Amino acid sequence: MLDLKELDKARVRWQLGHHLFFSYVQSLIVICSKLKSQFDAEDWAAARETLDQATYIMWGVSVTF
Repeated sequence: MLDLKELDKARVRWQLGHHLFFSYVQSLIVICSKLKSQFDAEDWAAARETLDQATYIMWGVSVTF
């Protein structure tokens, strides 16, 4: 028999995982836009810091998923 409580827990995990995924994607889109502006301005120090931020987000993605 299907346990409806277990199915609901699975749905909640799926929903939370997808919300986290889209938050990560949106964050990376913002960072890529910021990075492009910094490259265009040849602001290499700021670009390095932005790449570090992107790295932290990617580590977060790997831990989450």
